[in-house]
Amino acid sequence: MMGSKARVRTRLREALISLRRLLGRGGAQYDWAKDGYVRSATYFGRDWPINFWNSGTEGLEDDLAGIAADGFTSIILVIPWRELQPTIDPVTYQDYPFMKLRRVLQAAAAHHLDVYVRLGYFWDLCPDGTPSLSERIFALFAGGQALTAWKAYAKRLYDELRPFQNFRGAFLTWEDFWWFFSIPNLQADERLARAQAVGYQDWLRGQTSLEAYNERFGTSYQCIEDIPFPYQQTPEMEAMYQYFDDWLNDLLAATQEVFPGISLEVRIDEDPIFRDGKLHHTYCHEATYHCGTAPFTAVMYGVPMGFENQGERVTAAETLERTEGMLSRLLQKNGGKSLYVEQFIFCDNTPQCAHNARLKEEEILPYLQGAAPILRRCSRGYGIWTYRDYENNALYNPNFALKGRGWDVQGTCAFSEGACRMEAGAAIAQRLTATRISLLCMSLDYLHNTRISIDVTAAQEGSVLRVTLGDFTQDLPVDQPGLIRIRIPALGWEEEHDFSLSALQGALTLGRVSVWSHVTEGGVRHVDGSPYPYLAGVRALNAALAY
Repeated sequence: MMGSKARVRTRLREALISLRRLLGRGGAQYDWAKDGYVRSATYFGRDWPINFWNSGTEGLEDDLAGIAADGFTSIILVIPWRELQPTIDPVTYQDYPFMKLRRVLQAAAAHHLDVYVRLGYFWDLCPDGTPSLSERIFALFAGGQALTAWKAYAKRLYDELRPFQNFRGAFLTWEDFWWFFSIPNLQADERLARAQAVGYQDWLRGQTSLEAYNERFGTSYQCIEDIPFPYQQTPEMEAMYQYFDDWLNDLLAATQEVFPGISLEVRIDEDPIFRDGKLHHTYCHEATYHCGTAPFTAVMYGVPMGFENQGERVTAAETLERTEGMLSRLLQKNGGKSLYVEQFIFCDNTPQCAHNARLKEEEILPYLQGAAPILRRCSRGYGIWTYRDYENNALYNPNFALKGRGWDVQGTCAFSEGACRMEAGAAIAQRLTATRISLLCMSLDYLHNTRISIDVTAAQEGSVLRVTLGDFTQDLPVDQPGLIRIRIPALGWEEEHDFSLSALQGALTLGRVSVWSHVTEGGVRHVDGSPYPYLAGVRALNAALAY
């Protein structure tokens, strides 16, 4: 249950926002589903959210035309916090992402596509962003300047989006803050310091007495100040989940003060609570389901939800039963608000989730066909996360949209938007930090599966390009334009690797450059835009949901 003090704070904020709306001094300026059932494709061009906002807009018009032709009525844009606001003290912004945001909104309008926005995506490659991603999240939990900066970021985005007639809504997501729980290796003293830093003990004082806490969880703390961030498989995680839900409600309410109507993607997975090393019960995050003053509740739904996830290959019939059950239960608990299933995942190849239940290949089209009436009954909108497959490219500014930003440049290089001309003897380099290496580790076999792709758009006769990644080096004769593909035979476990391209002989002009190890597949369109066999099912789903 939500703590009484936190509940009162949340309700007071909601009442204030509602009063402002009634008085005409604020409130959402958009109707999130005014044109019928919302059908969305998440859009990050030929990239993924981590480098979409620092890459060019080539293919934008064709991409949006294709999205509309496939029966979608809108796109979802995923916007990293640190990418747009690289520093929080003082608060600073980068101009290029905002310029690109306006460009995409204008292009979407020309193709009669509405736009929805996910704020606060956790991952980014911003080379000069501070503090680090993990430190920024913990700072936000602690409040103070980080919360002030967050609200400034949200307000700046709202002010940018509000003038566009095709802007329809926005949401946060629990996913972008779940990293908070990713501290398995911290020692006891570090766990206590983390709990103190985010105000966990202060929150506990408003919920319970020390005696009641010890009795509830079988602990023997001498004072509340001694209670640390709990270990994952202990009963005390239930209190930490309650703290997280209260904090998330407070963050949403604070964001709604400056971004009226913004909603929250809620977590409908229930988390295990253990006692004596055994599963005792599960925790439901229903305290977040009301989403404050938002007109809808956002939710992610994927095929594995509701299954044991022991490598099952499942049928359409049993999956449809779980789809309707989970969405119906959410509707019963969220106060009657309509649902936006903005991540509807029917196909997923995430390596870390290889044990999850998956539809049998021959069951995917029947599932899409059967999902239409369920989505219509239970929601007013849905979205596809991976509309177009994408590589986990670990490079910032991969096609030089920001010219030389993020690259260490030696010798004579001339940058134009989308190209880098290297004279003989010139070199460009990026350091793949621990964060970037972790992105490559999306592939469990990344040590032997790292690839490099280089689009050479012009080359002098006799040119030679040296490619270096860590200890790997290869010299390549390049006599004409073309796409170079390299597979690294082995990449070490070091936390950092240097990647560089050198023009040993002749002048070369480079377009897009990628260092990647995994392609995320969504079952709709491949990396090159060609269709999967399931595209027909997605188009039929969109047609069935049109009204």
